[in-house]
Formats: sequence, structure tokens, C-alpha cells
Amino acid sequence: MVKKIPWLFLILAIALSGCGTLNVTVERGSLPSTPTLGPTPTPPGLPEPGSTFTPSALTEQGSTSSPPDQILSMASSPQDIQQKMLHSALYWKTIWVDGTFTDLTFTGNDSAHEQLWIDQTGARFRFLSGPVNGAAQTLIVSDGSSKLSMDIASGATHELPMPQGIAGQFVPLSDSSGGYLPNPLGEQISARARNLIFSSYLANSLTAGVKLVGMEMVAGHQTLIVNYATMGMRDWVDVLTGVILKF
Repeated sequence: MVKKIPWLFLILAIALSGCGTLNVTVERGSLPSTPTLGPTPTPPGLPEPGSTFTPSALTEQGSTSSPPDQILSMASSPQDIQQKMLHSALYWKTIWVDGTFTDLTFTGNDSAHEQLWIDQTGARFRFLSGPVNGAAQTLIVSDGSSKLSMDIASGATHELPMPQGIAGQFVPLSDSSGGYLPNPLGEQISARARNLIFSSYLANSLTAGVKLVGMEMVAGHQTLIVNYATMGMRDWVDVLTGVILKF
């Protein structure tokens, strides 16, 4: 079913850890008994935009096409940006993000801190969320075969099986209707950060009214600042991976 994205939040900052193709090692040890949200990492920078980039062989299960090799720049077209975002999942296998979110709806100013570790190749992830200045409240962990959700304060847990066949670097088909294209693994993660990590969620709606504003470093990575007039939105897109680092 095609859904529309509810634009209910503003991403104040999101840090992405990694370099090159973002092959960041995901820790697979046991989580501490009382998880806490750690500090935002300071990752190394990316290459300057404008040149071409050829990623290492991407043959993991789930890959459906080859990524474009052009690094985004002020010369990029709306179609270049769209294709980069649609293929974004092919530029990384494991990723760690740390983000602060502020809800701007009429119900109030609801801030949250999220940390998310994802291993696409094994459909594994760990997710922690809580207040900006406080301990984590929610933990969700998947080992690829099952998913455990936990309310940290009460200790209450809920376990469900993970869908089969969702491991791998997934690229959705382009949809000219501008619809919402869910990532199979992203759909299993109750996190606002997942909409930015899997930027294909937004890609098909982002060719109309596009204006390139400039370049800016975000969390140690070069980004292209893109305004979408028809949607009243501005994104800071990682020039190498297409991941959205600020919104």
C-alpha cells in the first residue's frame, strides 16, 4: 500500500559514523543491563564533491541495481539527487547514527534522542531512544530472525519473528507517482532516524521545486543543501552516500 509521509518532525542534527563506503563495524556483543545513550561521535570527512566514486563490489542479497558513481555537487540535477537517494542503501552495509529530533506539531515541542545501529546484510539492528537529556527509555533489538522490544523502565518485553528474505542492500524501483517506498528492513524499526538513513523513503517526491542552496559540513561529512519548495522542506544530503544527515 502506498502511504504518504507525515512531516511531523524536524531533524535538528544527525551524526553518521563511518568513512568511505561506510563499512562501519557494528558491535555484536551483549548490550549493557541498563542501556544509556552515548555521546555523538566525530567521524572523519568525505572526499570533495564533483569527482566520481566507484564503490567496492556490492553483491549482497537484496541488491537490485548498481549505484550511480557521481558524487553530489552544486552541479547536480534533481534527477541526480533522486537517483543517489534511491540507491543510497548500496553505499553502506553497516551504519551507526546518533540523532536529536524535535517535534513541531501543535501538540507541543517533543524532543527525543535516538541511536540506531543497522547491519543490512544480516537484517540486524539495535535501537535506543529517550529524552535529549536523560536515560534511554526504549530498546529494540533484532538478530535477523527475531525482534525484541523492551520498555527499559518496567522491563516489559515483546518478541516477534522477523520477516524472511529482507536481508541485503535494497533499492526500490522508481515510482513516478511520488509514492512512499518502504525499505523492508526499515519497516521493522520504530525510529524516526530510519527515514533519513533509508533516504529512498523520500526520494520519489523530491524532483519538483528543487533548489540547491549550498554545501555544508554536517557531522564531519560534506553535504549538499537542497530546498524542496513544493514540500516546504530542506535536506542536508551526504554527497557520497545519499543519506540525509539533517532535515
